[in-house]
Amino acid sequence: MEGAKKVYLRYELKRTELVKTLGLAKEEPARVAAARALGEARDEATARALGLALSDRSRAVRLAVIAALGQQGLAAGAGPLKELASRAADAEEKRAIEAALRAIAAAPQPSPASAPAPASKETGKHP
Repeated sequence: MEGAKKVYLRYELKRTELVKTLGLAKEEPARVAAARALGEARDEATARALGLALSDRSRAVRLAVIAALGQQGLAAGAGPLKELASRAADAEEKRAIEAALRAIAAAPQPSPASAPAPASKETGKHP
């Protein structure tokens, strides 16, 4: 168990550093590289961070973010992609968005967390 904890902590530190780079780095190549690397992280927090990066001033960064959201395949990425599609003028961006949305639609989605069973009407208690 201790080994798994260390692996997760290393992953989380790296993911956090990549999110920070994506949002704060001045150099476009660093932001592009961060977006590409974040496509491997299949979690909603990363999808939200990528969604925010769709407003980056750099077309190359936006294209990398679009590809990363498609690679993740999480439904959380669909809303920001659709919003960008509604205002995107660039044909390549629009094609990339369409491809990412298709990838998201085709990807298996994580199961929602199990909710507790409703209380019994007779006893008022959970089973």
